[in-house]
Amino acid sequence: MIWTLVALLALGGSADPRIEIIDARLAGEPERALAIVDRVLQADPESGRALGFDYLRGDLLESLQRNREADQAFAEAMSGLQQLSAYGRYRLALNQNRRRHPEVAAGLVATLLAGNPPPPLVERAARLLAQALAHGGDCRLLRDLPSWPLSGEPRRLLEVSAIDCALSTTPRDQSLNRLLRLLEESVVDEPARLAAERLHRYFASLLSNRGHLLLVGRTFHYQRQFELAQMYLERGLTAPAVGGKDTMTSVEARYALARSLFWRAEYLQAVREFGRVAAESSGSEDSARALYQQARSYELHGSWDAAANSYRRAYLEDVDGRWAAAALLSTLRLEWRRGREKEALTLLEVLGSRESWGDLYGRAALFLASSDLVQGRSERAGSWLLQARQARRKLRPLVNYWTGRLEEQQGNPEQATSSYLEVIAAAPYHPLAQLARSRLAGENLKGAAQALGMRLASASDTRSLYRAQLLLGDAPAGRVAVEKALSRLGQSRAAEPYLSLQLVAPEEWPLWKARLTGPADLLLSLGIWNEGETATRRHFPPADISLAYTGSRLLSGDGAHRTALHLAEIVYEGALARMPETFVPAPLRRAAFPLPYGTRIAAAAARYEVDPYLLTGLIREESRFDADAVSSASARGLAQFLLPTARRLAPSIGLEKIVAEDLHRPAVSIALGAAYLKELLERFEGREHQAVAAYNAGENQTELWQSYCFSTEPEEFLTKVGFPETRSYLAKVLESRAQYAALYPPETFSTP
Repeated sequence: MIWTLVALLALGGSADPRIEIIDARLAGEPERALAIVDRVLQADPESGRALGFDYLRGDLLESLQRNREADQAFAEAMSGLQQLSAYGRYRLALNQNRRRHPEVAAGLVATLLAGNPPPPLVERAARLLAQALAHGGDCRLLRDLPSWPLSGEPRRLLEVSAIDCALSTTPRDQSLNRLLRLLEESVVDEPARLAAERLHRYFASLLSNRGHLLLVGRTFHYQRQFELAQMYLERGLTAPAVGGKDTMTSVEARYALARSLFWRAEYLQAVREFGRVAAESSGSEDSARALYQQARSYELHGSWDAAANSYRRAYLEDVDGRWAAAALLSTLRLEWRRGREKEALTLLEVLGSRESWGDLYGRAALFLASSDLVQGRSERAGSWLLQARQARRKLRPLVNYWTGRLEEQQGNPEQATSSYLEVIAAAPYHPLAQLARSRLAGENLKGAAQALGMRLASASDTRSLYRAQLLLGDAPAGRVAVEKALSRLGQSRAAEPYLSLQLVAPEEWPLWKARLTGPADLLLSLGIWNEGETATRRHFPPADISLAYTGSRLLSGDGAHRTALHLAEIVYEGALARMPETFVPAPLRRAAFPLPYGTRIAAAAARYEVDPYLLTGLIREESRFDADAVSSASARGLAQFLLPTARRLAPSIGLEKIVAEDLHRPAVSIALGAAYLKELLERFEGREHQAVAAYNAGENQTELWQSYCFSTEPEEFLTKVGFPETRSYLAKVLESRAQYAALYPPETFSTP
């Protein structure tokens, strides 16, 4: 490779042609980049091919929509540089499939998979082959599938394709058994979903064995297709066991059935099944879990007396177990909301009796304090807030906010202002910070906030100046405070590199001095960053913040959004460790809060009349802008939809039907996200915090959390959300929404 580069440099100057090509690509001049590639290939074809320029030529031609020429270039790349040969074959196959030549695409990619494909290509190539075969590719290509060097999900996916191919020619029982074997291997991946759906479509009437029925039911349960899960689990629990081995015990199957009923909002049926699980369980923990879920079912049905009784039984069943504290807290909520304060306070004492229950004890104390404060009752709230403050440090923002409310009610504006300021300073874009800002802007506290801001602005330390900025905003004194703080930070060896952060020019990249032997290394050197993303951290390491920032921007510009965001967040977190968040330079903040798919988001937000900032924040937290994302719960795409929900919403976005693959299309996923967000906003009367919570946890659960509240104030709801996952999700989405609103002006989302 070194001698090749020497030869190229001798052709016409001292610059590495790859650097000139990357400069052109970064400038948005693919024609200029192509001209450089053609010049090198014409002057010394062998040396140019040795650097992968024939493959790069195909990539550039494709970006210019010169597709036939691109295909020819990719075909030439197949016989060019060995490390990129497979990539040339894959790109040619991908283009043929897009142009509705599945038979050609299937042949190309089958040859690729039958050889020794580069690991980054295996999964993509397997998906492409499955698609091409489904649309007319030659099934005979899979005859030698057992000898291909494949394992895991790619092998299983093509096994499903092979079964599809054989359905019309192979005895039915043979195909049935092959599909069941796939489920016996795993029920959690995409091939498992496909196998279960084929079993349901073609073999439902032939499934009579208990083990087989439960296996299919278990798969549909994991894949969140609860209606089908219920059908097969119910059949399996009453079917005879004829040979074979059960993949689930009766108790496990019944618990999965109960959960399926629960998620279908069949709460009374779920109550019955959870009760049976509790009675049949051999261990106290399993029994307590079932009783806890039974109580949740009662609660969502509105049977609060029965719910409180089941929660108590769950606690007593295993007082030292993992469900005990959660059951106590849930009972406390119900008792307090029903006006049974004495019983609730007794439960608070029990929760406070063990140090290991500190988090839930603190949450219980906050539940009580916020309940009183929104009703204008401050007598008892102070002691509960003190207990919550002592329970867990991570509760501090909530404690500070409600302390501000307490001080405000008791007529102490200076103390209230200080408490609210601590909330804002800790995380200025957090939803609690936004609520604290609105309190400080009110008539009761405006004067105290202004006075404190002016005192802080006269200080010289960064901490005080930052707080002055938060209180004074864009007022002259606030701007002066910012200038003084930035001047101090600029003299800090730790903070200055972040304040002066710049993209590293291509000619300064260490990439050119590294040994480039792997395909990903070579692809990076050609400016094809989305295909070379696996090598980004090696050549743009997080330890060098300028290089990492540069790598993030390169990846984002080429569509590798998840990896780009991960790299940007590493740099961003480093900045936050050295300076307040509002002082982080805007370019770095935009890298951590990027706006891919902005045009599509703007169009969908306008069509469904939702806030584009909220929709963007939701997509960021759902998928990290990865269109191929699949969650552990089988949610898919940018807006992370489950198939049943997507199919219900399909008519609202103009589609008659939706299949799983559609959810990975940005246009479909973003439209679904906007349509569902609008539906939720209408259901919750425009209250965004409830709509976002429902997006994560479901409408019924969100309504239950609201029923714990004595007001419609967002802060009370935020305090009383019961699931840690949803609390975190809600905070992140609303925080991202605030970041996007601060970083991108409204015209960013203007649509033609």
